[in-house]
Amino acid sequence: MSAMDTIDAEAAIPISNADAAAVMIMLMGDTQAAKLLSALDPDEIRLLGEKMVALGEIGPHAIVQAIAGFVGRAEKLGFQPQDRIGQVRGMMNKAL
Repeated sequence: MSAMDTIDAEAAIPISNADAAAVMIMLMGDTQAAKLLSALDPDEIRLLGEKMVALGEIGPHAIVQAIAGFVGRAEKLGFQPQDRIGQVRGMMNKAL
């Protein structure tokens, strides 16, 4: 039984930020995940790789916790309007 199997039980055991990030990456398609991982530094990639391998079966409770944590942080931070045009232009250029 992996740590995530234990965490995913309906008990109210919070998952770590690294575990939540690993779950979120595993929810992405391979191409999206690879693009995101390419923006990280080697230590972050190593940590997330280790976490993704150690996840075992990812149950619904772990997925809900990971997404809820992401939403909670996004609500607190919001999206800053600083250089929004430059940010969008950069994203569009990279996409094309």
